[in-house]
Amino acid sequence: MLARKVWLRLREFVVLSWPLLIAGSLVLGLGSYWRFDHYANVAISTLTLILGLPALLGTTLVFGVLRKELALIMLAQALGTTSVATVLSATQIVVFTIFITFYIPCLATLVALVKEIGKKMTAMAATYTFVLATIMGVSARLILPLFLGR
Repeated sequence: MLARKVWLRLREFVVLSWPLLIAGSLVLGLGSYWRFDHYANVAISTLTLILGLPALLGTTLVFGVLRKELALIMLAQALGTTSVATVLSATQIVVFTIFITFYIPCLATLVALVKEIGKKMTAMAATYTFVLATIMGVSARLILPLFLGR
């Protein structure tokens, strides 16, 4: 009985989520190719400013929803280096990590949530996690310099 239920849930995930991940990857690749990253950065610049992050990380935050597990790779791509510590301060690295960890779930998770709890509850959960992540990120931006001496 348990194995059957697990299989049904897994099958739903594969059927619903994988096409969205593939489409999301396609959108991400085309967006980068056509330089839409600039527009994403401008659109989300208020959030990056509040979090104390460089505006060029807006793309990472926007497209991180499509494939959240690749947020760090997108971070390195947006910064143009894998040596993140040479471009961002320790506080900015922690703020980015906290925000990415707690903000809106990835698209595949959102689709699964809609299937399980409905659109309204999924929207409420996404809003809640976004607000929580923003509060935690801003708090970290304000508190960490006291401990890091910067």
